[in-house]
Amino acid sequence: MKNKTDSPPATMKGFMVAGTHSGCGKSTVAMGLNRLLSRQGYRLQPWKCGPDYIDPGFHSIAAGRNCRNLDTRLMNINVIKELFSYHGGSSDFSLVEGVMGYYDGDSGRFIEGSSYHLSKVLGLPVFLVLDVRAMAQSAGALAAGFSTYRDDAPIAGFILNRTGSERHSGMVRDAVEEATGKPVIGCLPRQDDISLPERHLGLVLAEEQRDDLCETLDKIADSLEKNLDMEKLLSLSFIRSTASDSIVSGRENKPVYLPGISKKSDNPVIAVAKDKAFAFYYQDNLDLLENRGARLAYFSPVSDKSLPQGTAAVYFGGGYPELFARELSENKDMLGSVRQAASEGMPIYGECGGYMYLAESLRCRDGSLWPMAGLLPGKISMSGGLRALGYGDVRWLRDTFLADKGTVIPGHLFHWSSLEEELKEELKEEALFEMDRRGSLMNEGFMQKNVLASYVHFHFASRPDLALRFVEAAQSYSKKNKLS
Repeated sequence: MKNKTDSPPATMKGFMVAGTHSGCGKSTVAMGLNRLLSRQGYRLQPWKCGPDYIDPGFHSIAAGRNCRNLDTRLMNINVIKELFSYHGGSSDFSLVEGVMGYYDGDSGRFIEGSSYHLSKVLGLPVFLVLDVRAMAQSAGALAAGFSTYRDDAPIAGFILNRTGSERHSGMVRDAVEEATGKPVIGCLPRQDDISLPERHLGLVLAEEQRDDLCETLDKIADSLEKNLDMEKLLSLSFIRSTASDSIVSGRENKPVYLPGISKKSDNPVIAVAKDKAFAFYYQDNLDLLENRGARLAYFSPVSDKSLPQGTAAVYFGGGYPELFARELSENKDMLGSVRQAASEGMPIYGECGGYMYLAESLRCRDGSLWPMAGLLPGKISMSGGLRALGYGDVRWLRDTFLADKGTVIPGHLFHWSSLEEELKEELKEEALFEMDRRGSLMNEGFMQKNVLASYVHFHFASRPDLALRFVEAAQSYSKKNKLS
């Protein structure tokens, strides 16, 4: 087990790539730097600030190591420090990609969940990406505004995205450095051949375009290697020890990752749905299930005919079931296997896309209607736009195998589908929990016996008991049915 501390070791090196706004190019720059530094032989630990599932897939491929999420709205500060030290301690660098604009957090009035907040908590130097297309002196005003908006912002320098000619990049560099007194580390010139395909929830998943993606990542890395002062960037990348590194009072002395959990052949098997339809999992969720004693067995609801042998519980994460609704619906063998497992009392848990699969049916945007598992009430319909996005505090209304009634856990919503309107009032009394979104209360989720699911995503590190209880439920089922 790695040595864990309550704050990042003073010798750790790392930095954050943040941006002025979504779409400014910070993801592209972060992916390229992950690729470039890994090519140069550095051991990288990639991170993503915020609740996003898609960008981490790109960083994982670029860096050659699983990317992990850090979120000051979903996790308390000590958990973030512990995870950062636990996973990053064996690396040469930790590279954190920010979320949205640097100061954008849970809402317009709160810093929780923002890149700024995370950079302060961890003492990370920040390199701010500026999209300077069609700018000159105005880039200096933009950079100065971000540098001075908060006096304690640890902005160490700037990276210019979408520069034109050398004369243009020189003009912008002079304007930014004169306005801020901080260095421009370099630029990423405009290139038409480094764009990445997108769909309604964000970029097309990294695994769906791995071959083309690797070529694109190398092109970005090549450009950064040519146009960035890497020596300067690395010299500014020491993680600073700050007052925020002190332990927050009131913390229960329980580490997120427990030592001494051995992998045994009789440990319960939790089947994890993972394929082109289901891919949204926080890496720490999966690792914590194993850390608490589970054996994970991955399967495809799209193409496999049954749950893995010895399965004692099932975990359906989020993803794009709407893109593969026909294949999911027509895989009668798998649907039958899941229904049979539910009828025998097997614990089954689904998040967002997982709920869509476990519900009665899924209506796609083209109007086609596809029967699903039918283990939970609700007919799901895709919409033409975003139906929910944001954080909330979830209070459980019923006792379940994951949490007891009254338990409060932070969660996140991001989905384009919803229950068909005529069913919402009818099902309200059966809600699994109540979600408080800055004073606005909404009911979420359903439970039928041993099957529970909702649109809410949880990060198990925010409440490691979730992982423990999931494993205990699987162990109980395994022993009862003599699976081990």
